[in-house]
Amino acid sequence: DQKLSPKDDSIVLEKAKDNPYANLIAVKDGHKDDKKIKALMDVLQSKEIKDYINDHYDGAVVPAK
Repeated sequence: DQKLSPKDDSIVLEKAKDNPYANLIAVKDGHKDDKKIKALMDVLQSKEIKDYINDHYDGAVVPAK
């Protein structure tokens, strides 16, 4: 283990905006406003999840804005 950090030791960092490799949530037509989908989106975009990603992935994963 070289103790390297993706955010501090990378030669190049990709931008999160318009990145074709970003994760996304896809739903069937007509289901984007379902309660369960909205609940999932709320959790995935919560401060708690953003903090977890930042604390555990050291810049290798960028949380949703």
